Amino acid sequence: MSDTKKAPLGGAAIFYYGEPMVWLTGSALVICVLMILSFLAYIIWMGLSTFWPLNIQECHLHDGNIIAGELYEDESYKVDQESIDALDESIREQVRNLVKDGYSERMKLRSCNHGITGTHFTWVDEHLVNEQREPEWMCFVERLSDKPFIGYPVAFFVNNEKVAEGEQATWEALTKVLPEIQDRYWQRVALKKHDLGYWSKLEKDARMESVEVKIEMLDGDATKEEYQEALDAYEQQKVEATEARQSIIAKINALKKTNEGFFFEMKTADGKPIKIPAEEIVRIYTPNQMGFFSKAGVYVSRWWEFLTNDPRHANSQGGIWPALFGTVVMTLLMTVFVVPFGVIAALYMREYAKQGPLLSTVRIAINNLAGVPSIVFGVFGYGFFCLIVGEIVDETFKITKKAIFDTS
Repeated sequence: MSDTKKAPLGGAAIFYYGEPMVWLTGSALVICVLMILSFLAYIIWMGLSTFWPLNIQECHLHDGNIIAGELYEDESYKVDQESIDALDESIREQVRNLVKDGYSERMKLRSCNHGITGTHFTWVDEHLVNEQREPEWMCFVERLSDKPFIGYPVAFFVNNEKVAEGEQATWEALTKVLPEIQDRYWQRVALKKHDLGYWSKLEKDARMESVEVKIEMLDGDATKEEYQEALDAYEQQKVEATEARQSIIAKINALKKTNEGFFFEMKTADGKPIKIPAEEIVRIYTPNQMGFFSKAGVYVSRWWEFLTNDPRHANSQGGIWPALFGTVVMTLLMTVFVVPFGVIAALYMREYAKQGPLLSTVRIAINNLAGVPSIVFGVFGYGFFCLIVGEIVDETFKITKKAIFDTS
C-alpha cells in the first residue's frame, strides 16, 4: 500500500498548490511597482513644470482690492456663511446667489511681491471676484537679490533722467539696453571671482611660504637669511598684488557706476510704486503676450540657469552648479579609488583571510554601512570630527599660533 498523498480534485487543487498566495504576492508586487512609478512620475512632472511661465491673473474684488499673480492651483471648498454675512450689504445678496449650494471655487495665486505684501501666495475666493482678466503688459521680473516681482512698467530712467514713460515705451527701452547691462554685471562678477582671486592667491601663497620658512627657522632647519628672503619675496608680492587689485577694483567700480544709472519704475496691480535697478534683473517677460514657443524659450533658459549658475538669495533662487559639480567630482573620484580597492579587499576577505576578531569587526562595519542610511554617518561624522576633534585641534593650534605668525 502506497503512503503517497493524492492531490485533491476540483477547486481544492488551487489552494493545495498555493496558487492564490502566488497571485496575491505577485499582485502586491505589481501594485508596489506601480505606486513607485506613479510617485516618480508625479515628482518628475511637478519638477519639470515648475519652470514653465504661467499667465498672470488680475482679480478685482467686490471690496475694491486688486490681487495679481500666477494661477498656481484651484479647488472647491465649503463657504463659511459668517464670512458672507460680514460683507457689505450692496454685494451680500449677489454673493449668496453665487454660493447657493454652500460651495464655491477659490484660486491660489502666486503673488510674488513678498517685499510689499509679505506673502508668497494668496487665496482668492471666486465668488468675491468682480472681474478677472489677464493684462497685456503685466510683467514678471526675476531679480538677483530679491524675490520675483509682478507689476506694470511705468517709466525708464538713465542717469536719473526719464527717457521713456508708459507701458510699451518703458518695456521697449528696457529690453533694448538690458543685455548690455547684464553683460557689464557678469564682467564685474568675473573680475571679482577670477582676477581678484588670482592675485589674492599669489599673495596668500607667498605669505604661507614665509610662514613655513619661519617655522623651519624656529625648528633650526632654516637660517634667518632664508627667512628674510622669503619675507622680502612676500612683501614684493604683496605690493604687486595690491597694485593689480587696485586696477581691477577701478574697472569694477567703473562698470558698477555705469550700470547704476539705469533703473526703471514699476507699479503693482493695486498701484503701489517700486523702483528696480536694471542690473538687478535676471529675467523679465510679459507672459500674457507670449505664445508657446516664447514660453518654451523662458523655460529652457530657466533650466540652463538652474544647472549652470550659482545659488542666490539664500539658495531659494539661482542654480545648483556648485553642488552638482562637487557631487559629480566626488562620485567620480570615489569610484576611481574605492572600486578597485573594494573589490580587492572583498576577494581577500572571501578567499584568503583567516577568521578572527579583526575580520569579524570589518564584516560588522560593512553590514552597518550597508544597512544604515549614509546621512546618519554624515551627521555622526560632522558631530565627532568637526565639533569635537575640530575643537581640540583648534585649541592645540592656538598655543603655537602667536609664536608662528609674530614677526621677529
